This record gives sequence, structure tokens and C-alpha cells, in this order.
Amino acid sequence: MSVNCCPGINIRVRPTVLVVSNDLNFAGVLERHLRADFEVHAAESDDLAFALMDVNPYMCVIVDLRTGASTVRLNALTVPTVALVLAGAETMVPENAIACINDEHDVGRLVEAIRAACRGESRPQS
Repeated sequence: MSVNCCPGINIRVRPTVLVVSNDLNFAGVLERHLRADFEVHAAESDDLAFALMDVNPYMCVIVDLRTGASTVRLNALTVPTVALVLAGAETMVPENAIACINDEHDVGRLVEAIRAACRGESRPQS
């Protein structure tokens, strides 16, 4: 997205996404894969995530549910949400979120799920 604030000058505005995870390495990996198209914020705790959501308009929230540390109520979020879960737990994700099974060797699938959520799709395109 770009904004034309002055004749002849376009400013590129990147959509912002929030990663909620107590695994800073995971947040860093996602940031590296998304930074060309998105501004990425990270929150290590649910409290910090909600504080950030109070002051920032996020295009998508990515919640890491692999460790069970996050208690973010996915069905309470009003922005598109991608939940990273362990295999077998994808049925626990509410319908308003895209479930993405944890596969550390396929970050591309998670990135595509995030892009799909930002486009307003319920599932990534194959």
C-alpha cells in the first residue's frame, strides 16, 4: 500500500502484524520472512500483546500455541488470526482463525497462511 501525501511523492506504508510468542527465536524467524512486506511487532506475553493491540491497528495476529503458554482467546480477536499449533491440535482452533500446524522445516506455509489472513481469506491459496 502506498500513500500519496504530496504531488510526486509516494510513501510506502507496510501493514503491521503482531506475533504473540514466548519464543523470541520464532518471532525473529517470522520477522525475517515477513519484513519485506510487513512491519512485524512481537509480544512475549498476552498482557503485552493486548497492550500493543490497544494502540496499533494490526492487519493480522499470529499466536504461537505450541507451548500452551498463550491464553489469548482467539475467538475474542476481531482481526484475522493465524494460530501455530502442534499436530493434532488444529481442531481446537476456533473457526475465525487459520490453524497452521507446527513444522519448523516449512516456514513458507506459515508465511502464506499469514498473507492469506491479511488478504481476508480463511485459508491460504494452494
